[in-house]
Amino acid sequence: MEDVNCFVYGGERVYNVMDVARYIINYSIEIGRPVSNLKLQKLLYFIQVAFIKQYEITCYEEPIVHWRHGPVVESVYQKYKDYGAENITDKELEYFSFHFNVDTRSFVMEPKNYKEDIFEHCHQMLINSIIEEYKDVSPWDMVELTHQEEPWKKTGRNEEITVNRMKQCYSYMGIEN
Repeated sequence: MEDVNCFVYGGERVYNVMDVARYIINYSIEIGRPVSNLKLQKLLYFIQVAFIKQYEITCYEEPIVHWRHGPVVESVYQKYKDYGAENITDKELEYFSFHFNVDTRSFVMEPKNYKEDIFEHCHQMLINSIIEEYKDVSPWDMVELTHQEEPWKKTGRNEEITVNRMKQCYSYMGIEN
């Protein structure tokens, strides 16, 4: 298994948030429940919470921000904002990787094939369980659910919902919060 799209953090795998988003989109399409950008954002939040509760680690490093309609990972929002309120119905099979080529001293954009096998099996099962748990919940009901979460209540608009805040609210707690 290649570690191109994730890295080690405190001895545990931490994934690139775009890979997690692609996985959510693809799995949701496969089970016949495609997601909108709004629902994708809420699933990313609940997946981060689940990793903190289950493993006391984060799933991804990118910050989650308190927006009017709930928690948002801004880079993912920007990628999928053109869908508006519509469901994302195209599977994410490839993406473009940008990197700096030292030899040519220029930035290079290369197409890459998305691979689901970057996820540890137990992590993939946890992500699947969150998607399955919320597959029949509307995006707006998920907004309401996130507004009831302690980390949401304890941050102001446009502030980061920090990992430390989530850990304070969820670490050493049971599945219920």
